Amino acid sequence: MTGALGIAALFIASAIGVVIGSDPDELTGRSYRYRRQAQIRGDKVPPQVMYYYYQKGLSIPAKELFSKATKAWEKDTCVKFKYNATGSLFSYYLGRKLFKTVMRKMYQNFIAKYAIVVSDNTSICLFTRDQDGDGQVLDANCRDIGDAMHEVGHALWLDHTHNRYDRDDYVNVSWENIELYKKQYEKVTKDQSKNYDVPYDYGSIMH
Repeated sequence: MTGALGIAALFIASAIGVVIGSDPDELTGRSYRYRRQAQIRGDKVPPQVMYYYYQKGLSIPAKELFSKATKAWEKDTCVKFKYNATGSLFSYYLGRKLFKTVMRKMYQNFIAKYAIVVSDNTSICLFTRDQDGDGQVLDANCRDIGDAMHEVGHALWLDHTHNRYDRDDYVNVSWENIELYKKQYEKVTKDQSKNYDVPYDYGSIMH
């Protein structure tokens, strides 16, 4: 199968909750049922090859965790992650003083259009991209492989399970308890997402 439906079908076909890609002792909470949700935002589908590069100075633990997370996603889907050596080379030179700030930002933005920037410059575990789908950055200060896999899932255009448009049929949100995080619980619309008839999964890695 090829194209959007083929890729989506492969995500759905792998919804069997199998533990793969890591030592069981590393798996916590949601981590062991990471592939039971196939909600893809709008017409965005995972590319068959997702390129990435390491920001200059990325720690070995962060590299290892990112590698485990991507290998787990690769095992049962057609998506592959490929290291972009050119991006990493740019990252090295961008860290040198000879680059002016404006030039550094220009090159970083250019690279981020075509590859995920894997960084640990912050103390968080978070994937972000801008509204145009560019500026892809994964801050890989994650506690465990489950958290890393969750953020890689966002890189593959997967939404949170609790953002599904049919969410209210399965969970009740106590809004008074999440004042600071309400935006994280906003539902997407049917026009923004596709569930492909995949049942709501409380144990999804994307929950």
